[in-house]
Amino acid sequence: PLPSARTGATVTAAGGRIVVLGGYADDGTGYPRVAADALILDPGARRWRSIHAAAAARTGHVAVRTGNQVFVWGGRAWRNGTWVTLSTGILLDPATGTSRTLPTSPLGARSWSTAVRAGTAVLVWSGLKSGETATLDGALFVPSSPAP
Repeated sequence: PLPSARTGATVTAAGGRIVVLGGYADDGTGYPRVAADALILDPGARRWRSIHAAAAARTGHVAVRTGNQVFVWGGRAWRNGTWVTLSTGILLDPATGTSRTLPTSPLGARSWSTAVRAGTAVLVWSGLKSGETATLDGALFVPSSPAP
């Protein structure tokens, strides 16, 4: 079973595993708590494991499989009592439980975007900027290049 109920998390299959990343949970204090972990299910072993990844602390992000890794970008984080819209991303390897931070992207900070894998690339499109303004742009991430 999952350690806590979540909304705004993503679920992605990669490398024979299922990854639940980020999301929002109410910790009972009335303040949002954004989960700073990824839950990885190994269906063969029927076992969950949790890995701490501070960069995973986000909700309203996108997550797409790129080969055996999960590409995660954008979203929102709760920092110092306020929501911050993110312009950062990570590549998570569910087999090893490791992640690496993606370099800064030319795409501005946004949450609630859409993303799709197209061949060997990932297209991140639209979303909401800080202040809840819709965007009409996107960026293409190619795994061999450093940023989305």
